[in-house]
Amino acid sequence: MFAAGIFWGDFLKRKVVIAALAAAVSGCVSTPPPTKSTPYTLSASEIDLLKKGVTATLKDPLSALYGDKIVASQASGAVAITICGTVNAKNSFGGYTGAKPFMVEMLPGSFFGNNGMPSFTVQAMGGDDFATNYTINKCAQAGLVV
Repeated sequence: MFAAGIFWGDFLKRKVVIAALAAAVSGCVSTPPPTKSTPYTLSASEIDLLKKGVTATLKDPLSALYGDKIVASQASGAVAITICGTVNAKNSFGGYTGAKPFMVEMLPGSFFGNNGMPSFTVQAMGGDDFATNYTINKCAQAGLVV
């Protein structure tokens, strides 16, 4: 009986140590390094089209206020240009939500042959904490800080 008590105590200690190690390792999440990219300067017409595309995704498009910083880069060997920035807009209760990050991919007009007009796709948009952190991390992976 005494031997069983020692065995049970060792078993519990091992379970506690394993659980502690599992908890410690599960918190270790690394962000992939930024993609090698080249800064890209958006033209005034590209910025206007970008804002129209992002604004169309908002609940109150007329309330959109864009941050001063909209940054863009093109990964080496890629056709798409990644664009990140922030926008503040009203929610369905009529209050401003605070600046939220967005990430957009732009394909040059020559890629589709649609008369030189670029196309934009919203890839990520801040909202709740998860969406905001996801968007910030995706921008960081593209080498862009908003």
